[in-house]
Formats: sequence, C-alpha cells, structure tokens
Amino acid sequence: MKSYKELIVEEITNTPQAKGNGKLLVLMDSRASFSEMLVVRKGVLPLLAHYGVPFAIRDLAGAPLQTSEVLNSRCVIIAHERMVRAFSKGTIEALKVGLAHGTGLVNLDGDLYHASSELKELLGISLQEAPLLTDSLQFSQKPHFIIRFKEPGQRLSWKRPLTLYWAEEMEDDWQVVASGIMGKEQLIVARHLIPEIAVVPGQYPAIAVKNEEKGKIVQWFLSPRIFLPDFLGHCKGMDDILAGSIIWATKKPFIYNSFPPFVVFRIDDVSGAKGLRWLQTAAEVGFKCAPSIFIDRIKGDSLKVARKLQEEGKAEVSCHASSYYELMGFKFGYGPHKKEAVAARYEKMRKFFAQNRLRIPKTWNPHWGEIALDELSEMKKLGARYILGHFLPDDAKHGRLNWNPKPYGSVECFYDYSPNDPEIIRFASMKAGAEQDFLEGLTVFAGHSDRNQIDAIIRRGTEQITWGLSCGFHGQLLTHEQKIAVISDEDWEMILRAIKENIEKFNPKFALLDQIAAYIESRMSSRLKSVNVEESELLAEFEGNTLCDMYLTRADGDEEISLDFITVGKFKNDATFSA
Repeated sequence: MKSYKELIVEEITNTPQAKGNGKLLVLMDSRASFSEMLVVRKGVLPLLAHYGVPFAIRDLAGAPLQTSEVLNSRCVIIAHERMVRAFSKGTIEALKVGLAHGTGLVNLDGDLYHASSELKELLGISLQEAPLLTDSLQFSQKPHFIIRFKEPGQRLSWKRPLTLYWAEEMEDDWQVVASGIMGKEQLIVARHLIPEIAVVPGQYPAIAVKNEEKGKIVQWFLSPRIFLPDFLGHCKGMDDILAGSIIWATKKPFIYNSFPPFVVFRIDDVSGAKGLRWLQTAAEVGFKCAPSIFIDRIKGDSLKVARKLQEEGKAEVSCHASSYYELMGFKFGYGPHKKEAVAARYEKMRKFFAQNRLRIPKTWNPHWGEIALDELSEMKKLGARYILGHFLPDDAKHGRLNWNPKPYGSVECFYDYSPNDPEIIRFASMKAGAEQDFLEGLTVFAGHSDRNQIDAIIRRGTEQITWGLSCGFHGQLLTHEQKIAVISDEDWEMILRAIKENIEKFNPKFALLDQIAAYIESRMSSRLKSVNVEESELLAEFEGNTLCDMYLTRADGDEEISLDFITVGKFKNDATFSA
C-alpha cells in the first residue's frame, strides 16, 4: 500500500507538462516532507496550470540540476521550502550560469540560513536562524509589476501566523515589494511559538527582487504555504503576486496561455426598472451586459430595450426566474418541483423568449442559485451549456456544498464540469459574501444607507472587477436591479464611467457571458504543450480543440513589462502558431 506522500508525488510527476526552451522549470525534491509535496501539488502547480504557463517538473531527488536544463528554460522556480539546504555545488553553478544568460529565478524556499555559502553569496542575503511569524503583509508604496493589482501600501491578512524567514542583511540591489508586519500582536504570538525570537516591532522583507547579470531573481521569505487553505488559499489576494513574480523574472520574450482580461457587467433580478435606462447607459459607457430577468415581471418597452441591446451585441438576456419567489424548477428554499412542473415552466419560458424575439443564451443564471436536477435536461434542450455558480442541483441554498471545483477548490473563482452532467460547465468569478454585489449596503435601498455613497460604490465596483482579473479569471461587475433603481441617472452614468476609467490600465476586453464561457470551455479542452524561442521569434504548439478564437499572452520588456494578447484563432486536433 502506497503512502499519501507517494501518491501525491505520483500526482505531481503525472501532471501534464510542456516541452521546448520557452518553458519554465519547476524544481522539487521528493525527499522532502509530505507537507512540502502538498504545497507543490495544491499550491504551486494549479496556479501555473490556471495561468496557462508552460512548465516542466524536475525532481532533484534523482540527480543534481544540469546547466543545460537551466539554459533550456526561461525561468527556474524553486517550488517549496527545505530544498535549497540540499543543493549541490553543481545545482548552484547551473543556476548561476542560467542567470548570466538571462534565465530567471523565483525562489519560494526562504530558508536560506541552512543553504550553502555559495548560494548565499550568489543571492547576497544573510538570515537569522530563527524565523519570524506573521499573519499580515504590506505591499510597497513604490510601484512594481509584481504588485500592479495592489494599491500602494495595501495590506493583506490571513487566518493564522505563517513562517517569515528573517532576512537580517541584504545587498543594496534588492528591492522589497512586500513586507511582513511584526506588530505587537504578531510578536506576542511569535515569541510564544518560537522562544528565540527577539525582534523589535516593524516590517521585515517578505518578497524581494533584484537583477543578477542578465537574469532576474524573486526571493520569497514568506512561506508558500500561504497558498494552502489552512492559511489563506487561492483567490484570496496572493495569486497575482506569485504569477507576477514569475512573469517579471522570466526571460523575455515569454508566452503563456492565460485568460484574457474579459470584463462583464452582470445584473440579477431584472424587472424593467426605469424602462431599463440604466442598462442603456451601461452599454453606452462600453460595458457588455448580462441582465437576468424575471419573465413574469418585465413588460413592454423594457423588453424592446433589452431586445435592441441584444441585437446590437451589447447585452445578453437570460431568464433568472419567473419572479422573485417563483424559481424555474425549485420551490424557493425547499426543494425541486416535480419533473412535469419543471418541463411546463421551461416551455413557458421558451415561449416568452420566442414571442419577444429574444435569443436564449447558452449561459444560465438561476435566481438564488437553486436549481432542480430535472432542469439540466430542460436547459440542454434550449441550448444551454453553462451555469453560473456552484450550487448543486436539488440542493437548497442553505444546504449548499463546496464540491471543490477546479482549479483550486474555491467556489468564488472556478470553472469545472458539473458533477451531475459533464456536458454542462459551471463557473464563477466573484468575491465572497456581501462584496459580491458592488452596491450592497451603499445605497438607500431598503434603508441600507442614509445616502447613496458614490465614492464607495466606485471604489467597490473597481475592486470587484480588479479582484477577478488579479486572480487570473474574468472581471465581473455584479449587482441587482432594485439597488440601481434608487440611483439617479446622472450619478449612475458617473459611477460606471469612473469604474471603467479605473480599470483601463488592465486593458479590459469587454465581453458577454457566452463569449467568456466558450473561452473557458476552450481552455479546458486544450493546452499549450510546447514553446520554443529563437531570439525574438516564438513557436507554440497546442493540443486539443477550441470553440472560439484563442489568445496567447506575450510578455516583453525588462523593467517595464508589456503584455500583449496575440490571436491564435480557433483550432481542432492541435495547432501550431508562430509570433
């Protein structure tokens, strides 16, 4: 019988990998503990796959790293702690030669105290033996590509104290982009858990960067266990930092298969308030809109507006429910309707869309998230392939489960095949709790506030979109019509224009949900299997099939990193692309 560690090492080594000199090289050492292997399996590799980064895995348990392996890669990632202490002189020399030739290095093993003198000399860092512990970071006030999604000086906290290796001295060419906070509260905990700690309150390097020869180094002193849910997990504020570390350090040019910065404006509970002037305004500002309607509530001129915007490709109208408490296949809060009742409700909905000359989209947005299992077949009859949200069929909202969808097991940001029907894909990109709705608590609706807090609304709307993009998913601006209805037309336009202006720096691609969903499915059914670089020319090979045009992200530049999206096109049974 194999141990859990042996099984997880098998999972790691069986991970689909890429070939060619345009890939990254991920270093691991299977002689390390189960915990370190868990970090690689659950923390590092899913992020690389989600961002579409071409990589190969090298287990140092077999043999030291060779210089040729490093020179045949764009970047080397040391993927877990307690690895550098076992580095041979040959491995260190290979990294040194690679840096001299422009190969990048991202080191997630901050335990440099136990590293050899050769590695310490290469990095120009000395550490205290006793680590620190912190539950908070502060990002630098000084802009840097790695922290481009963060506000200057922004802070981030997590559930429980985490190892922060204590960098006592660093050469002057290091730039700290994130610092661990060691305040009074952190020191009390740290001194209890590690008695040898004797440190004054302050901030200590957590992530630092430097140029070395022609290459770049990113050194993490914060433990990569931050990506396990015991501490923080994915899609909680650090994914963009690791992805940014890799993109910044990697030798340019570099191409990877990330999601484009799609942005959609999703509006639930639509009944036709203000004759949908608010929807027209959103379209005029430049947003692609996804209004989800109550078919028993919306009437007359509002339907004409919705139809016109749909015909112009500016909106995609879906059925949310019959009305607020009348769902399509589920008795609100109780359980599924009988199969015959579900079929009748869907026939009613089909006729409604046909009579009002509205196209039924492929992406379903069920009100309250509650759906009946029998709805899946009815949805498919009408051409549906995608469902927003993670609630499983026949489950009431209060009984919902986290079925650990890919890529991370998060139910806020995910895409995966439905557990009940692999012909349907579920997906989402949103923040948790009340922050899912960018107007929640910030308007006079239902007495939530004594005024409409315009500045706070703009700030939260911007953060909502930026959150999805920073996690490598699409950006979604989400609210409910009843909260829009209490905002004046003038303020509404100002809000949307301000949010749009705030996200322009991320080069958003405004898209409808069906377009985003098709891209998600295409990413799930294809992968970048080989990348080769000759000077500035790149040759990429894909395997699989796609439903829509695909994009490659090309990173260029030294200190000023530029990201360009290159259209690959739609393909079937593999494809080769050059740029």
